[in-house]
Amino acid sequence: MRAGVFFFCEAWPAVNRPLAWVAVALLTGTLLATWGIVTGLAIPLALVAAACLAGAFRFRDARIRPFIVLIGFVGAGAAHWQLQRAPDSDPFADYVAAHSESVMKVEGAVRSVTLAIPGEGRLRLILDIDALLEGDARIAITGRAVVHWARSKGMVYPGDRIALEGEPRVAIAEVNPGVNGYEDYLRNRGVHSAIDAAGPEAITRIEEAPWYSPWNWAARFRQVQARNLARAMPERVLPFVYAIWLGHQSASSQDEYLDYVWSGTAHILSGSGVHAPIIAFTLNFALRALLLARRPRAIVVMSAVFAYALVSGASVPAMRAAIMVCLYMPADLLEREPDTTTALSLAGIIFMLWDPRSVFDIGFQLSFASVASILIFISLFQDRMDTVHWFVRGPIASSLAVQIVPLPIAAASFHALPMAAPLANLVAIPVLAAVLWLCFVTALLSFVWMPGAQIAGYATLLPIEIIRWIAEAGSSLRPLSKIMTTPTLHAWTMYWIAAALLAAALVVRKDLRK
Repeated sequence: MRAGVFFFCEAWPAVNRPLAWVAVALLTGTLLATWGIVTGLAIPLALVAAACLAGAFRFRDARIRPFIVLIGFVGAGAAHWQLQRAPDSDPFADYVAAHSESVMKVEGAVRSVTLAIPGEGRLRLILDIDALLEGDARIAITGRAVVHWARSKGMVYPGDRIALEGEPRVAIAEVNPGVNGYEDYLRNRGVHSAIDAAGPEAITRIEEAPWYSPWNWAARFRQVQARNLARAMPERVLPFVYAIWLGHQSASSQDEYLDYVWSGTAHILSGSGVHAPIIAFTLNFALRALLLARRPRAIVVMSAVFAYALVSGASVPAMRAAIMVCLYMPADLLEREPDTTTALSLAGIIFMLWDPRSVFDIGFQLSFASVASILIFISLFQDRMDTVHWFVRGPIASSLAVQIVPLPIAAASFHALPMAAPLANLVAIPVLAAVLWLCFVTALLSFVWMPGAQIAGYATLLPIEIIRWIAEAGSSLRPLSKIMTTPTLHAWTMYWIAAALLAAALVVRKDLRK
């Protein structure tokens, strides 16, 4: 791929951001394979081979070579999707569908696990099954299942090997036609069955995970965070804090969640992407106001963003957002102007190569769109807020910038266009910045000085109540909101053209902006 990028730069000098075209080509190949337009591996590999030959023989016509290279990356994206695509079923799901046993006993390794909240008594985990137990017989069988463990006691972590007894089923969750829901999300990741288990004896740990497993340590650290926050904060704020800090939304009530949806602020309940940029840009503004030099400021901001991701439990969305922000910051280390297009393109390439299925994950889409929106449009608002105090300039600019790119994605996901969203976010996101920093301080102090952690923890009560009031007030305007179907291709196209023109207006000369 690196050779292809260099060849592309040489072949098309007019394009000074080749990574953007590479990212678009990889995405195009992924979509073509997903939609069934390009099937199998033969055609994608043939496209890659043709691009390699073009690079080896260096065709004389420089106008054709870039398109050949792009076609090669399209083939690479399609081939990568075919290799990473989850099968439509697995042996364990087929076995469950063919047998009527109400209870089965299996063994396997824990792949991931949700947060265990004190008092909830339930846990959800993903299990890689490798054996089915029938009496004294042990039958080798493979499969991946989501396990719902009710009345649970104790805790298991990723990498632990367990024995499980429960009621299996092929239906994972309710399915709404035309809506990409939880079942689609799991099946896209190779989960094809569910197991309902109940009682403390339903799961037995057979073997602990290897000590060097990073996912095991991250899950344990996240669980410790939950216990520490429960000691340091008032009970009333814990569901909100668990959502924004540890990515655990199930502690919030359905009515409260709907308030956030109808006020257009539902994205703040997820660690999907908006939190890391808020941490980065508010800290960057504060350090700039303190006249800290550019390079030390970039180092401090990057360190703080990764510290946030780790302290908040090293969840995948938090780490993903931290990586995206930190790909943008090296320009400050090199004393150059940030190249947002290249940074976002590189992030997109990394994530598509890491897991091409994430392209269809609504969490990833909103995460990428939120970070991209802030990085692209924040200067639009910062440059026009000279009279605003530096302490609130960053949060206000972030709250305005973050709403532009994710808007159609959120409308397609929630099928609603809340009229209160612009104003609600303008107030809620700066307040959220204060909550995030208080959570940061509380989390750090909870390991060394609990009284200090409790002071910071109880200080979150007022800003969180303000955010809840904003959500309730915005939700009260629900009759004015628009109920939407999925936006049409024409609507998507027109919106992105408008957003692209707005972004272009930020970088061209004033006499060309009109």
